[in-house]
Amino acid sequence: MSEIVIKEFDKLQDRYAKKQKPIKFSFRKFVRTNLNIKRSDVYTHNIHSYPGRLFPYIPIFFLSSDKFCPPEGKVLDPFSGSGTVLLESIVNPYFKRNVYGIEINPLGRLISKVKTTPIDPEELDKKIACLYRKIEKAKRNRRFKALIPKFKNIDLWFSKNAKNGLGSIKACIEQLDSDDCKDFFWVCFSKLVRSVSKADPNIPPPVILKVEKYKDSYRYEKLKKLAQRNEKPDVVKIFKEIIDENSHRIKRLWEIKELRDKTIGAKIIWDDSRNIKKGDYTFKGDLNRTESPKLNNSISMIIKRCWHR
Repeated sequence: MSEIVIKEFDKLQDRYAKKQKPIKFSFRKFVRTNLNIKRSDVYTHNIHSYPGRLFPYIPIFFLSSDKFCPPEGKVLDPFSGSGTVLLESIVNPYFKRNVYGIEINPLGRLISKVKTTPIDPEELDKKIACLYRKIEKAKRNRRFKALIPKFKNIDLWFSKNAKNGLGSIKACIEQLDSDDCKDFFWVCFSKLVRSVSKADPNIPPPVILKVEKYKDSYRYEKLKKLAQRNEKPDVVKIFKEIIDENSHRIKRLWEIKELRDKTIGAKIIWDDSRNIKKGDYTFKGDLNRTESPKLNNSISMIIKRCWHR
């Protein structure tokens, strides 16, 4: 397959050299047709939404050849976002490679870490059951103190029912030991926050949903039901649905032997691409900077997205 990618890349280079103009090229069509790799809801790509995510077929194209990076080389994404490049580096069917990610947004670091960390399914199921028991116990305990944050306009974004439900679940997650499962729960909780809010789900920056704006759209009925639901959402039920969907996604990583054996892996190492060093991810999107050596030319390939205005 590597030869197919190289041949196509050389053709693209020749075409550009002749006309010196941008080339229209479908990475998706090429990858699906020639490399037999399809991406929809596979592995953990849809574990959490994130604005400006990189189209996975782009890194797949370059990662499926040894011309751009040797099979044993290391990959770096200096703006890893929610971890698309990191995930594709460790699940590529032809060349699985170790990969580093740098991301300034703590939420991006958390999502990237969870998205690329295999968890033993039995261990995950035990922790899920444990968390559910805590949540049910909290519902029966009138003295249980929910952790509801205080910030301006909170009532604009969340109903009273949503605030209480989110605060209760947050308090239950906080009771768990810090480990990979707890980080998984934080990603699910983050997804829950947006799901039960009054924000428009179609606009990444938080904007209050105005259903009438979609009056002539096919989305109208669905958004109308969402707005009605979120006036008094069943927060625990929605959280369990998110857990169920995401646990199925995360368990797919465990099927990859190299990830189970930890011979291949992804690491979030830093937050500032202007001064790249190597730190250690801890939990909940945080970094430990006590030991920060530089990478010392150990990177074989950098995949970096560019924004054009």
